Amino acid sequence: MSTEILKALAQATARQEWDVTYWPQRGLVQGRVIGAAVQVDWASRAHGHHGQGQYVALLAQAGLIEAFTRWVFDTVCDQMRRWQEDQLPPTRVCVELAAEQCALPGLAEMVAQALEDADISAASLAVAVPASVFHNPSADWVAALEALRTQGVEMVVRGFGTAPVSLESLFLHPIDRVQLGTSLVQHLVADGAYAKVCGGLIEMAHGLGWQVLAEDVASEVQLDTLMAMGCDQAQGAFLGEGVDAEAFGALLLAGQDAPNALATGGNNQRTLLLVDDEENIVSSLKRLFRRDGYRILTANSGAEALEVLAANEVHVILSDQRMPGMTGVEFLREAKVRCPDSVRITLSGYTDLQSIIDAVNEGAVYKFLTKPWEDTRLREHVAQAFEQFELASENVRLGMEGRAINRVLASVHQRLDRLVAG
Repeated sequence: MSTEILKALAQATARQEWDVTYWPQRGLVQGRVIGAAVQVDWASRAHGHHGQGQYVALLAQAGLIEAFTRWVFDTVCDQMRRWQEDQLPPTRVCVELAAEQCALPGLAEMVAQALEDADISAASLAVAVPASVFHNPSADWVAALEALRTQGVEMVVRGFGTAPVSLESLFLHPIDRVQLGTSLVQHLVADGAYAKVCGGLIEMAHGLGWQVLAEDVASEVQLDTLMAMGCDQAQGAFLGEGVDAEAFGALLLAGQDAPNALATGGNNQRTLLLVDDEENIVSSLKRLFRRDGYRILTANSGAEALEVLAANEVHVILSDQRMPGMTGVEFLREAKVRCPDSVRITLSGYTDLQSIIDAVNEGAVYKFLTKPWEDTRLREHVAQAFEQFELASENVRLGMEGRAINRVLASVHQRLDRLVAG
């Protein structure tokens, strides 16, 4: 570390040259802001703008990490006090800690003092820590973790599914929420393997009683896929950029408007994808379904259809079976992974009976229909498919609401138990 950088960091700490922004975190049941993630950047006139991950290790090497961490908690707690005084809706702010900060002696006491000085409830604060700190955790960190959780501070694990840590080491400690690793969310739509991993991680986390938040959500397609998988919360550019304290307060005051994709539970127009390698068939189907008011997308191959799915929310897929490069069943199997909530139909004059039976049995195909079709019956089948999609979406929404209610009840019971024990 150069003397110049050391001096600059010391000056930044003394002058508080830190740029604090609040990234909105939204619940995916109602789409409302349920909290904020704090990001602290180094805003140096001499050395430029640096993200938190770029300088925290240097602060630790320079012996400045404790003063910096104390300043962050004091600043965040004081800001929450101001929002409460302005009678803004209550929210929980999440402070992200690096591994070097987790190793600080007296971390729990530092947090408790900041909460006491600001006269705010510990339930208003969350602390997000890297999953890696649970890999062979030190006795000091375990004690700090237990103390923070006893205070009522929410404990969040970052990098879930990507950091090198065993699941056993996580569920042996008090955890409230996990955040899916950024790389999982980034590749969620483009790579079916990532979609399988995300779906499995969300299901596993719910089985262990943890909420799941997705970081860095950048598109409507990512959001739709996460909602279909039952993800509880999300943050990222698509849901709102990081803003200063005043702008975040204004967001709370304005009623916490959600993006359209959340406010309507996704695209509220029924969307149909038609896939066939014959242009005249696609044109005929478009004319047939246009009268039903659907948003109609088309593709002439399985590969092209996968690109359409990556860029759009699709509710029902109607695909030919015999296509060059990728059969309809092969395409629909991949579509099931990438868009598990879609309803998938095969429409074909070619019948490879065994592959169709296998696809239906494994849930990749909802129905198999034959060419030539009868217009009225085909329209009825597609309308039923949309009804099936909407029923499944409503069940997902009700399930998420039920889990949210159960978490509230569990929290109430825990507080009552602590009051009785105290």
